[in-house]
Amino acid sequence: MEESEEQKISRALNDLADCELDLEKAENDVQIYRLKQLQSIYEKRDETIKMLPKFWSIVLSQNDDFANYIRASDFKFVDAIEGLIVDWETPNDYSITIEFHEIENVLNPQTIKKHFKFRDDELLSEPVAVDRPVLINNSGGIKSIFDWFAWTGTQGKREFANGADFANLISEDIYPYCVKYYTEAQRDVLDEESCSDSSEGGLITTTDDL
Repeated sequence: MEESEEQKISRALNDLADCELDLEKAENDVQIYRLKQLQSIYEKRDETIKMLPKFWSIVLSQNDDFANYIRASDFKFVDAIEGLIVDWETPNDYSITIEFHEIENVLNPQTIKKHFKFRDDELLSEPVAVDRPVLINNSGGIKSIFDWFAWTGTQGKREFANGADFANLISEDIYPYCVKYYTEAQRDVLDEESCSDSSEGGLITTTDDL
């Protein structure tokens, strides 16, 4: 029995739906393969980074967006960051690990690992216990970077503001492209030194002329 036009359309729509599911699965498989390939390279890079003093404080200070999420007084804690790692289990499931060295009488050395997971396209997390620095004052409105470790994505304005965006900035920009930011910072230092040398040379010439 020949299909009616309505049956043909219905079958075509079902076939399209199946194709979309296959595409979604293929894209997910590609992402998983990509992450697995990158992960081994990142692990090698992480070991190399450990040999570079103040690497992460330089990178985080160089990133223009990072400062938008924390208060200026937190940069003394940023200077204490000696390790930052993003580890993906799946494209929608990852963790961020940050290692702080000691600031005498202010911050104890600690390594903090925070896990993130997408649920219905919304990034959520679980609060993580931290050994908070002494004398942190949250009365100014902007919460400390240490409050971000307690962020869950479910408490609204009571939590660290834009916690999901901050996590995405680290996982999608800062960590993958950290070498680029570090290189830019080194180039900026060289440019400043070059300009300083040129200015000093000009002053010496002017003095001699007098």
